[in-house]
Amino acid sequence: MVAKVLQELSIDLGGVNANLEDPNFNIDYMNKQGIPRPEQISKLLASIEQNNTSKRIWGWKYPAAIRYLDDIWTSLLNPHLICIFRDPVAISLRNINKRKASPHNSLQGAIDLQQRNIKFLKSKPDIPQFICSYEKCLSNPLNFVMEISAFVGCSLTSSELQRVAHSIDPEKGYSLNTRQHTS
Repeated sequence: MVAKVLQELSIDLGGVNANLEDPNFNIDYMNKQGIPRPEQISKLLASIEQNNTSKRIWGWKYPAAIRYLDDIWTSLLNPHLICIFRDPVAISLRNINKRKASPHNSLQGAIDLQQRNIKFLKSKPDIPQFICSYEKCLSNPLNFVMEISAFVGCSLTSSELQRVAHSIDPEKGYSLNTRQHTS
């Protein structure tokens, strides 16, 4: 949902798959390819260097980026952190259904990941941070769009804000948008 909104705000996330995730920043994808950890970090750093050179504003979506952020942090130019917290039970149910995971282990994993994210956020007090609840975003999409567009520095008209807010619909999903942006 957040990646879709950022895409609608013309933020380049490099997302080329159904989850709007850039495979260059997805270490699960790299693990499946058998790429060793040092090479994964090298690939991440090469992608960062390329994006820093070719794009004014860019980002990526990867829900478990905390697993490598410390390794790449110093290569990021003017980082801004967007951290969306979701109900751990909802995350657990998804993992239980999709991966046949143990309910208790799945819930513990979701909570552990959130705790790692909080620890990282606390370690970067001088970095701009946007922290919110996924469920809260769904309850007031327009407010969420106004807040996140201000955070990323997008100035939108009222009708543009409304259009982006209407793109928030978990029932429809959030697929790759091929519409070209001009900004």
